Amino acid sequence: MLLILGINCAQAQFMDTLHKAFTGHKSFDFRYGGRWSFVNNELVTVQSLKVGVNFGKKLSVGGGYCWLKTDVKTSFNFYDEEKHRDTLLDKTLKLSYFSYYVDYIFYKSKRWQYSIPMQFGMGHTQFQFDYEGSTFKEQKHFIALYEPGINVKFKVLKWMGVDANVGYRIVLKNNHFLSTTFNSPIYSAGVLIYWNEVALALFPKSGYINEKLGPSEW
Repeated sequence: MLLILGINCAQAQFMDTLHKAFTGHKSFDFRYGGRWSFVNNELVTVQSLKVGVNFGKKLSVGGGYCWLKTDVKTSFNFYDEEKHRDTLLDKTLKLSYFSYYVDYIFYKSKRWQYSIPMQFGMGHTQFQFDYEGSTFKEQKHFIALYEPGINVKFKVLKWMGVDANVGYRIVLKNNHFLSTTFNSPIYSAGVLIYWNEVALALFPKSGYINEKLGPSEW
């Protein structure tokens, strides 16, 4: 009984937090960066460009575009029907997908922020290779991804900070034609620029800036 009451109270608090976030102050969210992961036991980088909305200080929602930046190659035998011969070639993996993210902030102070980012992606994979001066592209295959994680941010200065993210990429939809394995841990780390703090510092008397970005958090 106590466990059930505890769960109900936690759910009620969570729903109340979401309600305050959606009805509170909103601001623009922009994210550009790369994440390290493994494809076929090879370290690769997936680049992303995302835009969204911050709801108060608790929730960020948005979407964007992600693509595989690292060249991932695999060898195969290509049969030339005209010359009736096999040739060992390398083909390069291409991966791109549209992503939708939800980032729930469960702790925030002057310098520290802890959040739970979740990302869903839908896109396609494709192999392409070069042969005698021509580029050949194999059939595209649909792929769906789910990427939960944990993110930590630390404000070094009023307008600059650092962050680190650890997560896992889970392939929800794959195909038997694709031999490369995408299930992998995900890591990222980098420097953050708090553009809202920069704008508030540059235009402290602007009513429009202060209304849209809200008060400084420093």
